[in-house]
Amino acid sequence: MDRMEIIRIGEWLQSFPGSQARKDALYRCVSCHTLERIAASLHDAPEMAQVVQRMSTWAQGSQPTHPQPQLGRSIGTPTQAQATLGQYVSTINRSAGETWSYPLKTDPRPTGKSTRVIITEYDLPRPTAMPHDAQMDPHGMVWYSDFGAQYLGQLDPKTGQATEYHIPIMKPGAPTGSLDVRFDRNGMVWVGSMMQGSLVKFDPKTEKFVSWGMPDFLKRNDARIAMVMPEQTHLDGKV
Repeated sequence: MDRMEIIRIGEWLQSFPGSQARKDALYRCVSCHTLERIAASLHDAPEMAQVVQRMSTWAQGSQPTHPQPQLGRSIGTPTQAQATLGQYVSTINRSAGETWSYPLKTDPRPTGKSTRVIITEYDLPRPTAMPHDAQMDPHGMVWYSDFGAQYLGQLDPKTGQATEYHIPIMKPGAPTGSLDVRFDRNGMVWVGSMMQGSLVKFDPKTEKFVSWGMPDFLKRNDARIAMVMPEQTHLDGKV
């Protein structure tokens, strides 16, 4: 494997020159792509300012092959803060030459007993799937959300078979994707649908979805529901 493919986020951050405050601004970038993408870019400071401004218009559930614009935001002139970040990025990328001006500071790799682990990976039905939260139900099935698309997935770890269910759109035009997955005492699967601004419940037996979204809340460009707690809903019917 090429060395560049195994550089971790923390190692990039400790390698980048600059103050901690400047590096902190990069944390928001990694919900959509790796820091390697930044370090390998070729844009100079003015171009990078435009890139930073454009990136600020995308929702967190984006990825390089599938950017999702946030409601109420548009591509325009970079702010001073965005220009400052763009200038900083131009000092840590490859805009000045083929190689970096700083050494890559990697941490020691595991050796001996630390390497004696078994990691099992499961293929999902879509190559663009962004599994976020995963929870195992009492039957041993793993349920996962998709951070960038309207899917709830079920995986059988014994067979590797994955089944996906399409979550209905509740807010047309808003970014798609969900985050938290939880179960109530009745075995229903609950999902926080992020910028779709709704609570979603799925019945595994009927394979039907029910969604709730408060009209005034849904009108907000920044409406989102990330987390959901249905574990005690059997007591008073509230989530």
